Order: sequence, then C-alpha cells, then structure tokens
Amino acid sequence: MSVTEIMIWILGVAVSGTLIFWIGVAFRLCMMAQTQATIREGLHLPEPTDASVSIVIPAHNEERVIDKCATSLRNQTHKNLQIIFVLDRCSDRTLEILQKHAKDDDRVSIIENDSCPEGWAGKCNAARIGASEATGEWLLFTDADTKFDKELVRCAVASAIKRNASLLSILSTLTITKTFERIAQPIASTFLVRQYPVDKVNREHRTRPFANGQFLLFSRKTYEEIGGHEAVKEALLEDIAFAKKIDRHTGGRVQLLFADGLLKCSMYPTFEAFKTGWKRIYIESH
Repeated sequence: MSVTEIMIWILGVAVSGTLIFWIGVAFRLCMMAQTQATIREGLHLPEPTDASVSIVIPAHNEERVIDKCATSLRNQTHKNLQIIFVLDRCSDRTLEILQKHAKDDDRVSIIENDSCPEGWAGKCNAARIGASEATGEWLLFTDADTKFDKELVRCAVASAIKRNASLLSILSTLTITKTFERIAQPIASTFLVRQYPVDKVNREHRTRPFANGQFLLFSRKTYEEIGGHEAVKEALLEDIAFAKKIDRHTGGRVQLLFADGLLKCSMYPTFEAFKTGWKRIYIESH
C-alpha cells in the first residue's frame, strides 16, 4: 500500500466517522425534540393569576438590547410582576434607556451598582442585589439580551407548579441574524445539549443537573433554602452550579424545557464575543 493510498484510507475513515457522529447527534436531538415538552405546555395549564413574580435582570452595558428586553417584560399577560434591573458598573446608555420604562411603569425599578465584593462573580453579585429587593413568591433571573413572548411568565409559573419544580429553566431560541449565528452557533449549541441531554435533566432518578442562566425560575422557598446567590458566588456559570446544588443537596427537581420561540436570545454582537463566550461556557461546564 502506497503512502498516498494510506492517507486516502485514513481520510476516508475520518470523514466516515465524523458523518456517523453527526448523524447520531441529529437523531438524538430529533428524539428529544419529539419526546420532551416545551414551555408552550403552560398555555394549556390553569393560569397562576395570583402568583407574584419578581424578575431580576443584571445588566452591564446593554444599550444594544435593553429596550427590547424591558418592553417584552412589561408586555407580559401575567400582570402580578415586579421588574428589577440591576445596572452593574454600566458606562453606556443603559440607564438612560431604562429610565423611560421606569417612568411609564411603576413595576419597573432600577438599581445602580458600582462595585463587586472580593470573591464574587459580577453577575452573581448583581443578581444578589436584585434578589434582596424582590418581594415575589417566585424569583425569576434572566439576562438583558433576552426577549420574552407575552405569555412566557404565565407559562413558566404554570409549568413549574405542574412539575413541582424547585428550579425551572428554559433553553432559549437563539437569534440567527448574523453569519456566525447561522453557521457556528447551531454547532456550539448542539454540543452543549449533547453534553446535557434534556431527557436526562428531567428524569426522576440519576439526573444530569443543568440549567440555562438566561432563564432561572425559583420558588422563593427553594432560593432561600439553598442560600441564594451567596451559595454560588464564585461560579462563572451559576446556572449549572444552582442545578447541581438543588439536585445533590436538597433533593429538589430541576426541570428544563425548550423555549419553542417563547424566549429568544441574542447572545453575542460579534464573532469575537461569540468565541470568547462559548469558550468560557465549555470550560466551566466540564
């Protein structure tokens, strides 16, 4: 066998292996999509009209997305809301944009934070500050780059009640307006879902604890029982840290649902930010 033939054979094996791998991944994802519920299940559940929900949104220089986020939260059909924006050392127009929302809607409040204690991740500290002002029986932590469908909060609380969830999280529908979002983002997301399959997160025994920090809905009882953000203050991926703590130390249930378009997220404005962000996610999630 010549060197050329050997190289062609090796290349063929590599290509075949890669193809088989991706076929397997695609099949697994299709099965999950068909068998796992989405947050739309809440549309068919009794409306939790009396449930009070405090939404906490940490934000650092989010002028690109903050108006859409605030508007979508104010437009929720579930009206018993408290909306708390915590501006963490912002130096752009985030405050200016939010002030109009706070003026027009007394459910919206703004907290400006200019420091972070030693030993704390910035986002966790901002979330802690917001939680200290929250009055709801449900605490929802979300990101400034998200956009909520008007029915999302109603659906999420209804699903959490139905599933007896200590923590309910959602896998958002990611935007695909930029070239890198169309090409690289689906691949990155696929590897993460393969590492944390939704069916294994949701099953009753031998679970694979996982949550998505873009949407973390706790009952107040659970949040206080696990020690709030103080318990995960050093974690860059506080979502997974919360899921593991609930699963291993309280015996509570973590439930993860697909957004199916009810929660959209525009994660990164540039490809450089995309690479940095997903690199951090992969390193911290292992």
